[in-house]
Amino acid sequence: MLPGDTTLRWVGQRVPRVDGPEKLTGAVRYTDDLNLPSMLFLRLVRSEQAHAVVETVEDSSAWALPGVVAVLSSANIAEWFPAMPAFDPACHDFERDEPFSRRAGDARLFDKIARYVGEPVAAVAAETDRVAQRAASLVSPEYSTIPSILAPDSALAPGAPIVHDEAPRNVADEVQLLRGDVSGALAGAVVIDSHFAMSKQKQAQLEPTCCVARPEPDGGVTVWSPIQCPHRARRTLAHLFGLELTRVRIVNPAIGGAFGKGDALTGEPYAVALALMTGRPVKIRFNRNEDFIGTESRHPASVALTIGFSSEAIILGLRARIVLDGGAYLSHSPRIAAVVAKQLAVVYGTPHVDIKVRVAFTNTPVSGAFRGYGGPQAAFALEHAIDLGANSVQSDPLEARVRMLRQAEKLGAGSRADLLECIERGRRAIGWNELRSRPQLEDNLRRGVGMACVTWKSGIADKPGAVDRSSATVHVNEDASVDVISAACDLGTGLTTALAQIAAEVLDVPMGSVRVTRPDTAVTSFDSGAFASRSLYRAGQAVAEAAADARRKILAYAGLGLEASPEDLELSHGRVIILGTNRTALDLQRLLIRGLHEGQDFRGYGDAKLTSAPTAAAQFAEVEVDLETGKVRVLRLVAIQDVGRAINPQLVEGQIEGAVFQGLGYALSEELVIDDATGTVLTGSFMDYRLPTVADGPEVETIIVEHPDPTGPFGAKGAGEPSIILTAPAIANAIYHATGASVGTIPMTPERVYRALSPETKSQ
Repeated sequence: MLPGDTTLRWVGQRVPRVDGPEKLTGAVRYTDDLNLPSMLFLRLVRSEQAHAVVETVEDSSAWALPGVVAVLSSANIAEWFPAMPAFDPACHDFERDEPFSRRAGDARLFDKIARYVGEPVAAVAAETDRVAQRAASLVSPEYSTIPSILAPDSALAPGAPIVHDEAPRNVADEVQLLRGDVSGALAGAVVIDSHFAMSKQKQAQLEPTCCVARPEPDGGVTVWSPIQCPHRARRTLAHLFGLELTRVRIVNPAIGGAFGKGDALTGEPYAVALALMTGRPVKIRFNRNEDFIGTESRHPASVALTIGFSSEAIILGLRARIVLDGGAYLSHSPRIAAVVAKQLAVVYGTPHVDIKVRVAFTNTPVSGAFRGYGGPQAAFALEHAIDLGANSVQSDPLEARVRMLRQAEKLGAGSRADLLECIERGRRAIGWNELRSRPQLEDNLRRGVGMACVTWKSGIADKPGAVDRSSATVHVNEDASVDVISAACDLGTGLTTALAQIAAEVLDVPMGSVRVTRPDTAVTSFDSGAFASRSLYRAGQAVAEAAADARRKILAYAGLGLEASPEDLELSHGRVIILGTNRTALDLQRLLIRGLHEGQDFRGYGDAKLTSAPTAAAQFAEVEVDLETGKVRVLRLVAIQDVGRAINPQLVEGQIEGAVFQGLGYALSEELVIDDATGTVLTGSFMDYRLPTVADGPEVETIIVEHPDPTGPFGAKGAGEPSIILTAPAIANAIYHATGASVGTIPMTPERVYRALSPETKSQ
């Protein structure tokens, strides 16, 4: 952060997105727009069995089609890649205690066993996409069916069919958090027992999964992909195919949406395998149904919660038993289980906790990263249970939260000032006191208001063993234009614009003269990826430091000619000025050209620090419930979030509004339904999967709270995730206030709401 930032020129301004024109005109190039000479098209053959041994793969009919170049399956993969190991699709395998050590549930390319309906069992590469599709339909795997297990509770029961031999109880991971004396705390408390169930939510990003891989003359490969973690993916792909890192290059074209879907390998290993096998570029593109079944989704959760409250509705002790459905493979499950456990305990600094989270393997599509990363599952249970507890002791639920947060501060859990401000501003904006006290009955309609709140983090630097790194290079060219070289992935959030604002602010140059590169592992240094509300916080740290480093070099060089100390010089509007005189000492372009002749290097380098800034958010919902049908209409949503400093308020508002609408879908309609007999996904298209549209919710009122953090770029903190965590519990609490019905299952469909209504309420 620079001194005197009260007169910021670019930071804090509603600057138009730098990628706006190319997206509006259609000039932007996504992965699927890339077509290379002699490129082949790849289609996958997917299992129709939930659990089966792939005995043979009959591919002669596919080979008979003109234009088919390669078929790869379990029948011949060992011939082409004899030493191919198991791998972690989440690309955390090099962060394990022993890098690339095997864990139960790691994936294998074309394993002999298919573990869910939709798992790839073969791949066909052909001269055209039409031929590839036809050939894939002609490949005929023969299976020996194995008993499958589709529900996590059943998977953990004694005698259940085993998904992975290395996990004999189908336990993918287990996390336990113990603190204090829970039994003693519950003994003298008002105890609330409740159970919650949450659905499998899909990211449903606009851009379908696509990847292009090109073999290189040196035996390596270049991959174009919208993946969220290019450097991590590079490391895993290099390990998978036995290549040195320098032989693997990953490039991010423009990304058309992700929300966690791209935080794991999807089509990349298949494209690389066929590219290396054929010696030609290969493109793989999922259709929409494949995107639903073949990429990761939010973990379904079952939460049994016992909370003891004091007479003032303060949590005294908490016991939780949680089961997450990890699906067929491990991926992100261990980290998400840890987040769920932590979030149940950390928000209110609960002194006595006994939390156990188990992740079950099932024969269903893999669960993985999704915006919020375990936060929504924890918050829905905890925040609704708080309202139940507050009601049991006749306390206002907002006031109960305020008392708990102040108690947490007294117990040493850290300041909650930012969250308390979010709550207070939300109270005023929604009109909490008035809405909580007004009559609720109006014919067959009931109205209610509810709230929820959360604390979150920017990045994962506080997690043992995690790699949370960003770096950047800022190059000031001889015409005073600026190149920002960063591997930070812009998932459509406007990150590129915000980074340009930061660089322009530090160097005091026009925004239009700053260009931010897209990630390319051949030229950009390591970045952990776009996840955990870290992108702007971490990459912004690196860019600010790199720009400041370049600025120091410029002023040091100017000082040599002026015989002045760099501390007495300043950059301002393309000039080097002497502080206190307000006169131009040097024109910046002239200085840079002279430096070019004299061999000066005006590139700056910056590294993100291993810090983690706390964030906070509160959300309020007003709903109307039809007692005759159970239909819920959300009338108002007010989202308040502390973002440290809004580098670009318009972008921040867009992030919050988008998160709230994804939370609205999670709350009321979205569910990836799996047939409980066959394991087939039944809602694997936009026709069947019930995404909310702008017509399904109100205009979101966003309130930005700014508590600048000294570790963030100009005080900025993470902004992308907290608001998605709160929408479902805020709506559930509003339904509870309106009707007295506790709806503990997501999505809260009209049928579920109606069933939760008491007979007395229905008859009113």
